[in-house]
Amino acid sequence: MLDANLFYEALASDLGVVIETPDNVEKVRQRLYVIRRELAEFSCVSIVVGADPEKPQEIWLIRNDTGIQNTTPEASG
Repeated sequence: MLDANLFYEALASDLGVVIETPDNVEKVRQRLYVIRRELAEFSCVSIVVGADPEKPQEIWLIRNDTGIQNTTPEASG
């Protein structure tokens, strides 16, 4: 289920979380943008689609306040 808890998980982790979805990635991405827009505290979480070409069904929620680059977030689910 897509809800604010995914963003809270991303904020609580060191880097972020990975969402694996068998659904339409674009539909899930759009829902995540709506959730992120609802609360200002989620503005420091980036939504990344297609970060790993071998896993096109993954969407990454990355904390962009960590100052760390080129690392992989934790898997969620």
